[in-house]
Amino acid sequence: MKLIEKLNKAIDIEYDAKNSEIDELLLTPIEDRILKGETISNIEIEILKYSPVIIGAGNTGDGRIYLQFDENRINFSKVKIFCKNNYSKFREGSPVIL
Repeated sequence: MKLIEKLNKAIDIEYDAKNSEIDELLLTPIEDRILKGETISNIEIEILKYSPVIIGAGNTGDGRIYLQFDENRINFSKVKIFCKNNYSKFREGSPVIL
């Protein structure tokens, strides 16, 4: 096996292990995750970049086009999280799961 293949395999193993660790953590009760610093509590979220979810589109028959949106869902790519008392392990710039 070539060096690049070995490195790629090692990265894949580490990636799978981290995903398994996160899956296991998410099965833990939220109160326990807060106590261990694995979860942030009492947060406020500001959605900075978002777009509505389009669920349909069509022609009105008179040359106009319409879009139908799902009013209960949005896609977002950037948020700010505010927390008065952050006792978790997360700091500014840390990736989180919402």
